[in-house]
Amino acid sequence: MNLSDYSPGLASIPLWHFKVEGKLWVDKQDFGWINVDGQVTQSFSMGLFVARVQHGSHIILEETCVGDAVWVPKCLGVRASTRILFLKNFDMNRILTYSDYRPAADSPYSVSK
Repeated sequence: MNLSDYSPGLASIPLWHFKVEGKLWVDKQDFGWINVDGQVTQSFSMGLFVARVQHGSHIILEETCVGDAVWVPKCLGVRASTRILFLKNFDMNRILTYSDYRPAADSPYSVSK
């Protein structure tokens, strides 16, 4: 497993204009993301002016390999503060867990083919 730090200069995507910094753990064998731990360093808008994600919002993503270098979410934690349409503040503190993944039988998206 490799551990990499990322900073606003590296994680900024010009189309989205948001700033995040944190740590990214990557599997050495197939380069899947094992863990992501990021924090918003500069507030940014989503959907023009529909919502604004505030500085200090935090996300943690854990993924697991289900075979053949296919990585799927295991746990997603989000602690975020947003302002919606300049009118309402919304605070979110959620942990989502995922489990019991099964291969899709004979579908175009099946990883077992």
